[in-house]
Amino acid sequence: MNLTMPARPDDDLLLEQSLLEFARMTRFPVVFGGFVHGGAVLVTHLVGNRNDALRGLDVHAGSGLGGLALAERRPRFTVDYAHSRSITHDYDRSVLAEGISTLLAVPAIDNERVRAVLYGGLREPTVLGGVSVEPATRVARKLGQDLAVSASRPATQSVRDGKVGLSDAQKEQLRDLYAEIRLIASTIEDEHASKRLLAVEERLAGIATDVESSEQDAGANVLLTNRERDVLSFVALGWTNAAAGRALGVTEATVKSYMNDAMRKLHASSRFEAVAAARKRGLLP
Repeated sequence: MNLTMPARPDDDLLLEQSLLEFARMTRFPVVFGGFVHGGAVLVTHLVGNRNDALRGLDVHAGSGLGGLALAERRPRFTVDYAHSRSITHDYDRSVLAEGISTLLAVPAIDNERVRAVLYGGLREPTVLGGVSVEPATRVARKLGQDLAVSASRPATQSVRDGKVGLSDAQKEQLRDLYAEIRLIASTIEDEHASKRLLAVEERLAGIATDVESSEQDAGANVLLTNRERDVLSFVALGWTNAAAGRALGVTEATVKSYMNDAMRKLHASSRFEAVAAARKRGLLP
């Protein structure tokens, strides 16, 4: 498997933001994607996923739906993935494990190169049309343009310590640790130990967050409760409200209430926007 990661932290952030916008614009419940390296797409980013079956998938040009989009340099979709005769089925185990039936794959082109492929999946057969494909194509086109601009600039470094930003794998590990620490802290009765764990969590968030000082100041004006941060941390990992509720020992309705409060404070219109806004302000890794 090709495990090469994007060398530029700026590009990684562009991909993450594009997938969030993809989800918002198309209303696909699960979106994912990754950069192209050595003639293959390495799936590194997922939103709305129920498991990690798709993470790390190495999709080669011409293989599967994403491989066709990469090879043909145009959007491709299928409304019955499991039985489609127009694609190879090298990646069925991973795609079907996520429950995906309808799948759309759109290439992001930087000048003449396909730099990334964005996917949108539905868990039921649906006829796709311009209503879904056009906004997805628009997001991918903008990502390609942004990557072209990014390539013309020197790679940025962390404003915190001057070091190059974290890789995708490192960010995901930190986010998993962040959510796990918040979960443990919420179940500990010893108040002192809980506070120490939350202090460690704050340090983890600081390590993973690479933002301008002005954005950090803006984040200071947004006061999220511990429960609102708990819920956001699980949503950031792609958990459903029901799953987050089971982990935290509260009802799904309570999770929705916390989520709505966080969205209101962050001026976000969706769960995905709330996560992006919290990360931008340094409130989440």
